[in-house]
Amino acid sequence: MVVQTFAGTAELLRRRGYDTLAVRREVTSPGGSTARGLAALERAGVRAAFHDAIDAVLEA
Repeated sequence: MVVQTFAGTAELLRRRGYDTLAVRREVTSPGGSTARGLAALERAGVRAAFHDAIDAVLEA
């Protein structure tokens, strides 16, 4: 199921010109489980953690 979810997401992104913000808005219902999950990730600083990880890889 996870593999199919990622494959579907990748295909959706390809069809939308890799516009992640547009796809996120398209699939996220206001107040829904995805919106709540994304809000929790933002509060936990996941975006900064991913940026730090990418910076660390690029510095290697």
